Amino acid sequence: MKKILNFFFNVDPYIILEPDKFVTSLNLANILKNVLFFLKKFHLKKIIKYFFFLLRFISIKVIIIFYLPLIIFFKYTKYRFLRLSSNQLGSLAHNLDAQIKLSLLEKKKPIVILPKYSPYEKNFRDILINDFTYINNSFVSIILLPLIFSDSISYKPEDVEIFLVKRQKITTIKNTFYNQILSQYEKKFKDSSTIFKLKKEVSNNLQDKFKRLFNNINIKNTFVIHVRDSSFYKTSLLRTANLNNYIPTIKYLLSKNYQIIRLVHNNEKKLFFKKNYFEFNHEKELNKSLQTFIVKNCKGIICCHGGPSSFAAMLGTPICQTNVIPFDHVHANKAQDMYIHKKIKKNNKLINYNSIFKTDLKYLYNPEQLKNLELMENSKFEIINAVKEFEKNLKNNSFEKYKLLKNKYYN
Repeated sequence: MKKILNFFFNVDPYIILEPDKFVTSLNLANILKNVLFFLKKFHLKKIIKYFFFLLRFISIKVIIIFYLPLIIFFKYTKYRFLRLSSNQLGSLAHNLDAQIKLSLLEKKKPIVILPKYSPYEKNFRDILINDFTYINNSFVSIILLPLIFSDSISYKPEDVEIFLVKRQKITTIKNTFYNQILSQYEKKFKDSSTIFKLKKEVSNNLQDKFKRLFNNINIKNTFVIHVRDSSFYKTSLLRTANLNNYIPTIKYLLSKNYQIIRLVHNNEKKLFFKKNYFEFNHEKELNKSLQTFIVKNCKGIICCHGGPSSFAAMLGTPICQTNVIPFDHVHANKAQDMYIHKKIKKNNKLINYNSIFKTDLKYLYNPEQLKNLELMENSKFEIINAVKEFEKNLKNNSFEKYKLLKNKYYN
């Protein structure tokens, strides 16, 4: 039943636009483009899928007419709905984080609707306890869909994602896009880790479960590691990384008497170390709430660009983000955070940042966009050096050097 409800009513605000496979906004024009594309290809399954998307989208827009009195009411209040993508952990955490922070910067009161039929509602239901109106009910979620998709009273992915607005040359960047939102929030409110808190009784229960599962290790002395591989999601393959390049870093942290929890999925390569190394399968249903506890309470996370990095950004966890791609989209925005991008080569020469940010290369996330370019992962030496700096700064609580560099970079 949960899967059926999710299929019919969990309307993702993103769409993968054919034939270029760009992730972009769900709207009538983009749905029609996909319908026409698959009609020409005679791809029956995809034709049915996008005709269903078309009928569902038109139905919501028609029903909005009958909701006009409610829409007008909310328009003149401070309450705003969030239009979230709740079919992927990373997208959900990323949009939830950015839209809530944008609404608070604009002195609005966010209404968070996360239906029980979302596959990730367990990851979030126990942390949305701050100054939010939080609705975790399937029936109410369906009834409120027209309000969520009413542009005048909702925040949507286009408000926080630069690449969803347009892919042509952009001469000015709005101050409401993802990295600017997080930077402004940190400057105004100082500490994003206070937004999302686990309920006290939930935190105590998860702490007991954590101690039983991990032999009483100290979570505050534990680094979480997540290396995105190609066998979990078959999309955004440019974000993947070679696990072998992280092994020296794991060994270094273990030698410093830290504990390591590596987030893995069902098909991922296993690693073995004698002491203080653990692997945690985030795909298991029973582990979803515990994953929140681990990421929220650990000393810091070392990760690629993916679900755990956006989840850590939302929870205020210190982040050392490696192999960052695309270039305009970094989850490590806090004072204690660090990040290193992948590199791009053309004709065997590195392309510098100025050249990247003046072109659409800053949106690079899909293999089709590479053409005659070469994308280079961070080496094991770059990763371990970044982690050494990250660990030292956390230990000494010293971040001023990187604060100055980041301000220059964001400007």
